Amino acid sequence: MASKKGTKNNVTIYDIAKVTGLSVATVSRALNKKGYVSEEAKEKILQAQKELNYVPNAIAQSLKIKKTNQIMICLPDNNNPFYFRMIAAFQEACKKEDYSLLLSYYEKNDAELIKIIRKLQNQFADGLILVTINLNDLLINEIEKLGIPVILCSYFNLNIKDENRNFDYVGVDTKKGIYYATKHLIDQGHRKIAYVGMSLNSTTGQHRFDGYKMAMAEYNLAIDDYWIRLGDSYEKLGYESALKFATDGKLPTAICAANDLIVLGIYDAFEKMGIKIPDEVSVIGMDNDDITHRITPKISSVDIAPEFIGQTAIDLLFNRIKTVDTFNKNIIFEPRLIIRDSSVKKL
Repeated sequence: MASKKGTKNNVTIYDIAKVTGLSVATVSRALNKKGYVSEEAKEKILQAQKELNYVPNAIAQSLKIKKTNQIMICLPDNNNPFYFRMIAAFQEACKKEDYSLLLSYYEKNDAELIKIIRKLQNQFADGLILVTINLNDLLINEIEKLGIPVILCSYFNLNIKDENRNFDYVGVDTKKGIYYATKHLIDQGHRKIAYVGMSLNSTTGQHRFDGYKMAMAEYNLAIDDYWIRLGDSYEKLGYESALKFATDGKLPTAICAANDLIVLGIYDAFEKMGIKIPDEVSVIGMDNDDITHRITPKISSVDIAPEFIGQTAIDLLFNRIKTVDTFNKNIIFEPRLIIRDSSVKKL
């Protein structure tokens, strides 16, 4: 007697994934003979296909290979200069490849991002570059369900060893970057170092704060909770933090900021209060935005190469669209400390 589960109308690749314990993406690659799948995984999938009497849907397959000549880019913010530099690389590459670029911005929460990713399951684009400040199992699972090439970009050292994952990763180690920035302040003689950064509910925020703590611990320096200020409205956060330090009469000798937008807020507050940088308080940021060398004093910052991240990501994506690459890429850029006027006063 044939099992109900064995009819072709009921069985999907999700059933095969469930039976084999493999991801949907791995099953899809094996059945479509596209991308790397280990021999052991192939055997499991073929066995399950026979047992479940799975027959691919011809209409769905024909739709899947249809090209849209569109690339989707998902970004967490449309006001951060950092992303403008990344988008420039995307636009240039798409122009050369005769592709349209679809930009989608999302609020910094997982629910909205997942909603956007699920829309892509209807094949609105040939590939996706996802720029995210956070990464968790739920997000990875949604990415795994997509039948298109995916490049993930972010600001932490992602160490994913799964050979069957269906996305490449391009990032920069911002934990190391904030470590370099804090260490630079310590080397200048500072011991009372405040940290003003993004909230810890994102992977990026946690990694940057970890870099600050790592440098402080290396030199056996105590961390004063009063000088730790966290939030997500960056310029406002920088302004309000610096203003409070000044009005409370508890100025640190230096401030390490998680990005350059925070530094702009700090500059505004200290200018209002008549506090001179770096004579009274040294300041360093991260991102190395254009503004860093356009204001006085010029801002010391950590360069995290958004142009290179963007160019590498889009090159990988077009490579995935055009050819079958057998190995997933995990590319991490090294941050670079740029010393300018805002942090050079030695104590």
